[in-house]
Amino acid sequence: MPRAGPDELLSCEQIAAFYKGLGPTIASLAPFVAINFASYDTLKALAKQHDVLQGPWSSLLLGAGAGIIAQTACYPLDTIRRRMQLQGRCVSSPSLPRVCCARA
Repeated sequence: MPRAGPDELLSCEQIAAFYKGLGPTIASLAPFVAINFASYDTLKALAKQHDVLQGPWSSLLLGAGAGIIAQTACYPLDTIRRRMQLQGRCVSSPSLPRVCCARA
């Protein structure tokens, strides 16, 4: 099934089609950042408490752990955001027999 380009998308659904999912994207960013920073601070405090060496490698591992925790917590919001962005409707076009706007 052919995918629509920007011109077909604009003609099918107007300029608003380019901003589908913007609200959920912004809404899902705040919890991700909050959980990421909170988990990083918690992991850092635990590392200090257990006398883990402080340095770039420990910071890298703590940051990776915090990112994993935040992404795991926020994955459902990310799934909803992607589904909202990929919703669209199919229309006929003179250049292509069937064009699906903004649909994977």
